[in-house]
Amino acid sequence: LLLSASDDKLCKLWDASNPSVSPKFKLSLKGHHNWIRKAVITSDGTIACSVSDDKTWRLWDVCSGGVEIDRRKGEDHDVSSSTPRCVALRPSAGTSIAVGDSNGGLRVYDTRSRRKIFESTIDSYVYSHRDAITDVQWHPAGDFLATTSADGSTKICALGDRAVPYETVNNSISENTPMVSISYSFTDDVMLYGTYSE
Repeated sequence: LLLSASDDKLCKLWDASNPSVSPKFKLSLKGHHNWIRKAVITSDGTIACSVSDDKTWRLWDVCSGGVEIDRRKGEDHDVSSSTPRCVALRPSAGTSIAVGDSNGGLRVYDTRSRRKIFESTIDSYVYSHRDAITDVQWHPAGDFLATTSADGSTKICALGDRAVPYETVNNSISENTPMVSISYSFTDDVMLYGTYSE
């Protein structure tokens, strides 16, 4: 399955099982009231999650035809100022979801119980970024989370029984240049990040 998201406020699921033909549209995930910044789906195609400028993130049951099974507002002392910006599902079962927000906060939820299992905000935890989180990714083993931020840094957090700050990588080009994306390789512990720099 292929999941796309757009400024038309929809996530769309496509059957991309045959690489020799164009993906076939399957269904839409409807409910957001503003453009969708990112959407992800589990490797088994059962659960999807999306974050939007309507200040919510939403969890969807793909097997039930795209039924919304959870919806959360951005969480902060001033909820109106916190917008979910990026999301990642824990490999490979998607049992946890990580959501980064516009205030530099990071939260991890259990997708089965819907309970929050980790929270880092600028007021409460050393892990937090000083500006919006632009991307969040799980290590393929599911033990580490990496985030990039508009504050020009990448942070890595070890998630065991409790989250432990592991490492901070500052932008080697300019401390003030925002980091925009991050990715892990699947074969070893190589991490790649992108910036606004040329």
